[in-house]
Amino acid sequence: MNPRYALCRGGAHDNERWPLEYNVQPGHTFVWEDADCRVGYAVLAEIVESNRGPMWVAVPVVAPVAA
Repeated sequence: MNPRYALCRGGAHDNERWPLEYNVQPGHTFVWEDADCRVGYAVLAEIVESNRGPMWVAVPVVAPVAA
């Protein structure tokens, strides 16, 4: 199984999904940027089932991460 989205848990984008690159593994980081917010998230080794298919779980990280 290779989920193509991450479900964010916590932070400014709680319960929102983020599209991922192909073949992402736990530990992958991404930065969610919008008008007034820049939040880094890290993918956990947890997959959840949703009505949109399987998704990795991602949580906010304290330290800034590179895009």
